[in-house]
Amino acid sequence: MKKSFIIVLCGLLVYCGEKNEGKVNVPLEIHFTLDTLLIDPVDEFLYLNAGLQVAALDEKKQYLYNFNPNDYTLEKIDLNKGILADKLPFEKEGPNGVGGMVFGLNLISSNSIAFMGYMNVGLFDLEGSKRSEFTFNDRAFAGDKMAESESFQFLSNQMVDLHTMIGLIRDNSEKTYALGILNTETQSLTKVPLPFEALENFRFRLSSPSRIQMSSPTVTISKHQESYIISNEISNSILIYDNDSLLQIDYQSKLTADKKTGKYNHDFENEEAFKQTSLDMRREINFMAPLWDEEKQLFYRFSHKIIKIGKDVENYQDTESAVYLTVFDPAFNVVAASLVEALNTPPGYHFVKDGKIWMYINTQDEMGFVRLTVDVE
Repeated sequence: MKKSFIIVLCGLLVYCGEKNEGKVNVPLEIHFTLDTLLIDPVDEFLYLNAGLQVAALDEKKQYLYNFNPNDYTLEKIDLNKGILADKLPFEKEGPNGVGGMVFGLNLISSNSIAFMGYMNVGLFDLEGSKRSEFTFNDRAFAGDKMAESESFQFLSNQMVDLHTMIGLIRDNSEKTYALGILNTETQSLTKVPLPFEALENFRFRLSSPSRIQMSSPTVTISKHQESYIISNEISNSILIYDNDSLLQIDYQSKLTADKKTGKYNHDFENEEAFKQTSLDMRREINFMAPLWDEEKQLFYRFSHKIIKIGKDVENYQDTESAVYLTVFDPAFNVVAASLVEALNTPPGYHFVKDGKIWMYINTQDEMGFVRLTVDVE
């Protein structure tokens, strides 16, 4: 049974813009309303260990497909009904094998889904049959060439249609970045240089006797209408690539810093120092990717920073954050911004559906969504 209940109702007044009423300038007001929806698993155990990081929505946002690596199924969640609708089986190995490592999902059409691996993408129908497979590193492409020191950063890759893959390309030698647009049918590559040199200041490497670990700033690339929107977590700058042109949008945040400014060590041999530096960096502002609200014709963007760390420093969950929301019009002009007092941790997997921001939560091993309604007046 679908369970939904109101948990918070609050209104916040923030001076971030103005509406004209005669000669009087009236501050814009943001009202937040939150409710929670719990998903009925229908006697199944939904896979929640990855925090829905390997999940995909259909175009109408009725169904959420969550990959379960324990049994190699796609859990088909009906968000309208709040229930597990089906479990779609896939194979790990063989001609129709998904492979042993899946880092992301992209739903291409009503019956086409892409499984993103480390250096490959497999295109499947929802019956489990593999339609095609493509590798995108260590091969020659038509169009723009990749240097030997360049590689696709696999966590940023995604398929946007049956023949187009996009991703972030990093030059490991020159420490530069580019947007990569790859036509998998013609094997033609377009590279668009990105002004992301500052990301290098926030890349950390741990080389301890027990393990080697890298920490890199998050870069998100998404398709919006006919454009690509590129953002990163260290700066509020938004890049829009459209019709062979790259537009950079910078705005002043009235409530937070516009970017990270700290100076950090990059190489560590001690795990404790590595973790402490990662926490220190998150005490500075962190920006998440913009989300489009089709119903209200607005963009939303969360940002957050750690304001309190508990006694268990080793546990990243033992922190409290201030969470902010910035609202933009379709041209990315700031409409309003506010602290979201009802949230003390940054949203994990989140999306906009039915005019609300849906934020995944794990409630006693049950899948749930906190739904934030944003009204700007």
